[in-house]
Amino acid sequence: MGKEKKLVSIVIVTRNRNKDLVECLDSYIKSSYKKIEIIVLDNASKLPVLSWLPKKYKGIEIIRSAKNVGAAEGRNKGFNRSNGYYIVFSDDDAVADTLMVEKLVSVFESHINVGI
Repeated sequence: MGKEKKLVSIVIVTRNRNKDLVECLDSYIKSSYKKIEIIVLDNASKLPVLSWLPKKYKGIEIIRSAKNVGAAEGRNKGFNRSNGYYIVFSDDDAVADTLMVEKLVSVFESHINVGI
């Protein structure tokens, strides 16, 4: 019996980049590592993410900020809501390779002195 996989939280901060966000989300949803949660921090988008994202995707947590708090504070807000053993911070215009999360977890699991 193998080790139980640890939950990975993907925290994505976005603002007014719906097309990029869709591409980013699609890439993480296609990840070979399936034990993930996705948290999106909407940094005061003109068209709130909450108005369209739940119709397109299920199971993604959305945090809405009434004002643009910037990337760092947005990541902190997402981190505070995360449940993962590992946290991946992603920009909304990033597209993850399907093996990225799996390979990152593998490195952390097999090398105890690794950290970022």
